Amino acid sequence: MNPLKSALPALACAAILSVATLAAVSAATPAPAPALTPRAAFERAAIDFQRGRFSAAYGQFVHLADHGDTRAAAIALLMHREGRGLFRTDWDASTDQLADWQALALDALRREAVQP
Repeated sequence: MNPLKSALPALACAAILSVATLAAVSAATPAPAPALTPRAAFERAAIDFQRGRFSAAYGQFVHLADHGDTRAAAIALLMHREGRGLFRTDWDASTDQLADWQALALDALRREAVQP
């Protein structure tokens, strides 16, 4: 008897199990959400803020601010500075983040002041 012929059913079973396992894992793993545009991400953060989901909003504003969004930087800076009084929490941010957000917010204010 040919050894390959006798091993074929076992190999076929192993291949079927591998495909079935891969299919089950793929089905159980959700596809990544499509990336939001910066505008849509800001709107989502603003909605979370309006609905009182401050932690989620802060995380989203931080992400946007860290990527140069001046409006998000101003809001994240405000939330960080006034967190204990307004939101009853202390938000985390590094000194570098705070400096970057402040620079972004000040730059935006300067640009608005120059515009007629």
